[in-house]
Amino acid sequence: MNIRIFACAGLVSLLWLPTMVSAADGEELAGLPVIRGIPTSPAEFILAARDEPSLMKIAPGEDSVYSGFAQIFADNLPVGPAPHTPWARPLPGRRLKVLVVSELHANHDVAELVRALDVDYRHAFVPFMYHYPRSNPEFYAEDAYFPVRARQALADGADVIVAPAASRLLGEQFARQVLEKVKAGAGLVLIGGGRFGGGGQYRFWTFEKDTPEAWRELDLVDAINGRFQHSPEPTVSQDAKLFADVPFSMLPGHHLFDLDLAEGAEVMVSDGKLPLVVTGRVGKGRVVLLPWAHWWGPFPIEEKNRKPDILPYQEYYASAVAKAILCAANRTAPAGVHVATKTIEAGKPSSARVQIEPVSALAQVWMRLRHPRGHELWSKTTSIGSGTLAADLPAVAAGRYLLDVIVRDTNGASLGWGSYALDATGKGTLAVELDKPAYGKGEPVKVTTKVSGVPAEKLTARLQVTDTHHRLLFDQAQPVEDGAATFAFPNRQPLAVLQYADVTVLRDARPLLADRADIFVPDFTWPNFTNLLWPGGGPEYVLDRRYRRQREIGFGMILGGGYGGTHSAANHMIAASGARPCFTNVVPVHPINVEKHPVQERERTLKDVARVCEQLNQIGSTVIYFQDERHGQGDSGEPTEEALAEFRKWLPSRYDDIATLNKAWGSEFASFDDVVPALTKDWNAREHDSLAPWLQWRLWALDEVIKIDRAAAAMIRDRVTKDAYMGLEGIFGLGGHNIPYGGTDLWEQSKDCFNTAAPYGENLINGARSFYDGPIMSWSGYGRDYSQYERYIWGMTLQGHWSLGWWYGPCFYHPWDSWYQQATWVNTMTRPLREGVGDLLLATRPIISEPIAFLYSQPSLYAMGVLGQEVNPNNPNLLVRPAQWARISLQRMLQDQGVQFGFVSEEQMQKGQYGGIKLLILSSCVAIEPETAKAVCMFVEQGGIVLADLSPGVFDNHGVPQSPGLVDALFGIKHTARFHLKTDIAEWGIGTHDAPPELPIGGQWYIGQYYEDTLRVADGRAIGKHYFDPDGVPAFVYKKTGKGAALLMNYLETEYRRVPDNFQKVLARELLRAAGIEAPFTLHDARTNVLIDDGLKVSRWRDGQSHYIGILLDKGRRVRVELREGGHVYELARRLDFGQADVAEVDMRDRPYALLAVMPYRVGALRVEPGTARRGQPLSVNVVLPGIQQPVRHVVHLEVQQPDGTVNLPLTQNVALENGRWQGTLPLALNDPTGTWTVTAAEAVSGVTAEAKVEVKP
Repeated sequence: MNIRIFACAGLVSLLWLPTMVSAADGEELAGLPVIRGIPTSPAEFILAARDEPSLMKIAPGEDSVYSGFAQIFADNLPVGPAPHTPWARPLPGRRLKVLVVSELHANHDVAELVRALDVDYRHAFVPFMYHYPRSNPEFYAEDAYFPVRARQALADGADVIVAPAASRLLGEQFARQVLEKVKAGAGLVLIGGGRFGGGGQYRFWTFEKDTPEAWRELDLVDAINGRFQHSPEPTVSQDAKLFADVPFSMLPGHHLFDLDLAEGAEVMVSDGKLPLVVTGRVGKGRVVLLPWAHWWGPFPIEEKNRKPDILPYQEYYASAVAKAILCAANRTAPAGVHVATKTIEAGKPSSARVQIEPVSALAQVWMRLRHPRGHELWSKTTSIGSGTLAADLPAVAAGRYLLDVIVRDTNGASLGWGSYALDATGKGTLAVELDKPAYGKGEPVKVTTKVSGVPAEKLTARLQVTDTHHRLLFDQAQPVEDGAATFAFPNRQPLAVLQYADVTVLRDARPLLADRADIFVPDFTWPNFTNLLWPGGGPEYVLDRRYRRQREIGFGMILGGGYGGTHSAANHMIAASGARPCFTNVVPVHPINVEKHPVQERERTLKDVARVCEQLNQIGSTVIYFQDERHGQGDSGEPTEEALAEFRKWLPSRYDDIATLNKAWGSEFASFDDVVPALTKDWNAREHDSLAPWLQWRLWALDEVIKIDRAAAAMIRDRVTKDAYMGLEGIFGLGGHNIPYGGTDLWEQSKDCFNTAAPYGENLINGARSFYDGPIMSWSGYGRDYSQYERYIWGMTLQGHWSLGWWYGPCFYHPWDSWYQQATWVNTMTRPLREGVGDLLLATRPIISEPIAFLYSQPSLYAMGVLGQEVNPNNPNLLVRPAQWARISLQRMLQDQGVQFGFVSEEQMQKGQYGGIKLLILSSCVAIEPETAKAVCMFVEQGGIVLADLSPGVFDNHGVPQSPGLVDALFGIKHTARFHLKTDIAEWGIGTHDAPPELPIGGQWYIGQYYEDTLRVADGRAIGKHYFDPDGVPAFVYKKTGKGAALLMNYLETEYRRVPDNFQKVLARELLRAAGIEAPFTLHDARTNVLIDDGLKVSRWRDGQSHYIGILLDKGRRVRVELREGGHVYELARRLDFGQADVAEVDMRDRPYALLAVMPYRVGALRVEPGTARRGQPLSVNVVLPGIQQPVRHVVHLEVQQPDGTVNLPLTQNVALENGRWQGTLPLALNDPTGTWTVTAAEAVSGVTAEAKVEVKP
């Protein structure tokens, strides 16, 4: 096979995205070229693309990986191995040149065609068809990269052009060039029904606006009559001149169009009244129109959310398109195949008559009887003889089957092929019934077989249960008595959430009837530390293959979709792959819609959730994410009547009476029924003292969203499981576009609602970890480089993530069944974490936090979303990001001192539930509850230290201004007017002086661009001031109260997150010292002996006498760790053993992360003790840590190898040794190989291993 990719001159190497390094299963098909010439860094890509303006926009971007850009920059591309039928491989005679137009990221069908049809392929690519035309129109200008390369490919010669809907984006010149080629004699296969957007939006693409006119001269159509029509059960007309030997009746449904054909066009095949194949001449060339709707390439697509009846349907679509290409090329197959037999009798050997015309004495005929699930039941190769062959078939159960035939010459070239449906018919029916819709682990399954319409004598029912790892778990036969047979499947130690109960009824040992039932064992527990994949879409055959292969390289969990139950088929395929299903968008709520129609949205959403619950009850979900990226970027503009009614019902929960509201709002409403809130476009902070008319509307809208979340969570706990992990994923943080419109409140949603979160980045991890006791995760992937992958993998693990989330399937697995290099990175870099280290940290969670907390105040977060008008009347959101930057800077100042922190809510502060905190930080806490203010004052009285950047409590939680502020007395401050913010130049304008001895921060300088200019000192002590302010506004106002003290900075520290400076480090260090907090170790540069106090994150875990320390640096260096508590020290990322020590020197220059284990002893040995083993029986295994008194908990990775050396992935697992021992069993399957197996145990901390051999007997 020769695959040519046309790349621009000079681009020997380009895209830094993924490098395709191998075929997906570790080998390549014979004769496939190896990819080469792809850049390894963004810099190399940008340099190579400097002469291509249309590419420069995407060169630095990360999304190019999942748009498939890698394909266009290589000289050759491999098509990886996958099950296929070589219908037309090889072909006799002159090799055809075929140009295929396809999308870069979604051309799975092209790979199937390449495997089936042996021609010289050329490719013209279109990037991300339905996205880039809008966001990157420059890609599609006539002189841009893609149209130019497409024209070059066409100029190189093409006997046939395959043109799906993506072709319309390659410009008028390409279309005219295609027209000229066809008129000169080239063939054209035009796929007519394009997919435009989601949700089944199919249109005939040549009639679409902006499609070049030349395509209308080629499409053989005068008019389209109405919308597309769905054909759920395709048929092929009896007089079909093409596709008579393609089993469309067994293939998924498709969408067709009612066409008025152009003069000279002919319908070769119809499906009912609709054309399925149209042909005609344009000049000297033949056009073959396939008017079905498509998306991924030339194959039809149904998108009906149901599992296909035939699994390898893509092979038959490849057969059909190959026939269409040969038809367009005027290449008649030398031999025709016809199967005259349509039905056979079930339960008996039978014969099918196969006719080959014309007859060639030298030809060979290969025949195969195939089950719809894809496996072969019978095959035979024979000489052609007289041209009429008898396919002597074995007895099969009643049902539909496929008979495939390929005729080949003596050189193996394909002379013709065909496939036909065979119906095995017989009397009687079979029903397989389970006693429950789903089962718990170890819960027996009662399987009842009911037979009717068949004489009962000599009937035997056989039940075989297999799981999705292809393990045979149960195989038993018993006689059918009184038309029924009942089996008890023990369901011990299930290793998959889906198992298949296949029942075959036999007479005289021959299959007569067969049926299958799915046994669901939903699992809501957390597995071993693994990778969670956001998979991306694709046709069913792609998903099945991709999911299974991605699971095998380390993606143990795959994310499915809720969406009101509309993704049930794809979710079932996740379970069928053997991966653990997870769900997202189970409760997708759009805050703007809730704000407009709260009642309607609540009712609609909960109906959708109820439908998803049915799926959750079947396949389970390790984690249930309510929504991906809950966005909110503005309000509704005008309140609807429905919204006003609900808002007015809510107000009495906030105000005792209307008089109280009027006082807070500065309004004169007669009753709650008259209240009208203020929306952002009408708000002017300079004209209103109170934020309440605006803030209360925003808090009500948030409350309505949370009300839906809470109701959905209650429904899931009631209908599915009380143990579900539920939360949001893709959380953007406590600032940015989602404040104050995004529908997220970490604290409120943690109460009877969420227990997990998957925020983006590292800045919200501590907040999520503080409020949720379930799994914390995040997302990475894309086209990021190696170092970014490495930082994410170890950075997130060392900050307490339970597993690693990855976006998304096409970043790792190419549509042509090859791995991108990113997949190799994930596989290799996460292996030590998946094989014990990750579970060790999970077992010892939570991460230890120093007694430091940030106050979480939702009204304050929202207030900062409008107070920007204080600075710029036209930009209410001006301060949202600076407030977030300040919070991030303060957090990093602490982390650089080697300490961790948490968050505490206002409610927790009021109830005294803040767990020994010594340092409390109030960042932008401008609008807090009065009771919170009292609690903060009490905290200081009792000895706590409080740090605030802006004046806390200048508004209450309703948004009513407070004079004096609720905690003004605590800080010793006053205000000359209502709270007012001011901006200054970004310069070192804040200086400190005359600091008290207990807080020696004098002589420091800070950049304070945002501050309150109405602030003055009352009885506090101004340690600093704003030197560029004409009034010299105070900064760092300090006051001692009781046993504690409070410090008000009076500016937003926005700079440290970008440029850490020693001034801020002094502040952080002295605050910690004043609070009596110290890091558990010190970290020095081993070469210079300089203290490392920037670009640092430290995490600690403790499990009895064992102590684990994670160190993450922004800049690699050789470090010396000086521990306050010594022991036997190991470094787990590098497998180092420092022995008994309290100092460890680690070279972190290449890998800026380390994980130290401080153990009470050295791990010297490990022992594995397997018991006797028989197939189908549990293998008992003991793992022992000998010779240690009072051992701590250990995690051991058990790898199980079969006699041929392959790893048995389902049995391989991590186990925890308690008191130095693990005793358990490995459930062997009935079809596991006999012979000598090997069980290897590896202890996660020391790397000590032990091995044992065990003989598995039949």
